[in-house]
Amino acid sequence: MYSIDDMKSCIQEWFSEALNPVEVAKTYHEIQQEAEKQLEFMMEQRIENVEN
Repeated sequence: MYSIDDMKSCIQEWFSEALNPVEVAKTYHEIQQEAEKQLEFMMEQRIENVEN
């Protein structure tokens, strides 16, 4: 598993590779969307584990 610092470093690298403001916005959008999906999925998993 990656550490929080590793994840931050990856995100910083992705943003630094963006060539223009549109790519910055798209990068932000993709990171945010995937984080939301993962949060929802993992919360459902954790709640199911607590209930069982």
